[in-house]
Amino acid sequence: MKEKRIRDKQMIVRFTKRELSEFSDKMKQAKSKSRSDFIMSLVRNKPIIVPDGLPEIAAELKRQGNNLNQIARFFNQTKSCPYQLSHALKNCELSYEAVKNLVFKINGRK
Repeated sequence: MKEKRIRDKQMIVRFTKRELSEFSDKMKQAKSKSRSDFIMSLVRNKPIIVPDGLPEIAAELKRQGNNLNQIARFFNQTKSCPYQLSHALKNCELSYEAVKNLVFKINGRK
């Protein structure tokens, strides 16, 4: 069973304008959802990872998904399998491998 945590302690931190700006920049780089998440990752010595290329890969996967949907719709309407289907599937497979490798890199596996 997952341990329930009760966070009943509070810490107040004061920043200069410049320090707060630096803090916010680092939090954005780490893609943290909240200040609390960012600070807890620092406290637990978890590495703050900024994956390179993730937005580009995500955009490419979205484009390929759209292409695949259009091809599937054509296939369902005409019952003929166009050449583009195998090409689109191959591109999806390559993108999947890129995402898998990126996740393994983030997690420290090969």
